[in-house]
Amino acid sequence: MDEQQVLAQAEVEFELKEMEGHATNVHYFLAGVQFQQFGLHHVEIYLQDELRLRFPLPVVRVVAK
Repeated sequence: MDEQQVLAQAEVEFELKEMEGHATNVHYFLAGVQFQQFGLHHVEIYLQDELRLRFPLPVVRVVAK
C-alpha cells in the first residue's frame, strides 16, 4: 500500500486448533505486481480486519552493468 492505493491484496485462511497452537503461512504476493514509482512502499498484515504488522518495502531501480 502506498498510503493512498492498494497495489495488491491476497487472503490466506487458516485455523488454530488450540490456544497454544501456531501457524506459519508463506504467501508470494509480489509476483506480477508492478510498482509505478520507486521509493518506500509498505506491506500491511491484517488479522480479522485488524492491522497487526506493517513494514517498509523499498523499491529501487536496478541497473545492469
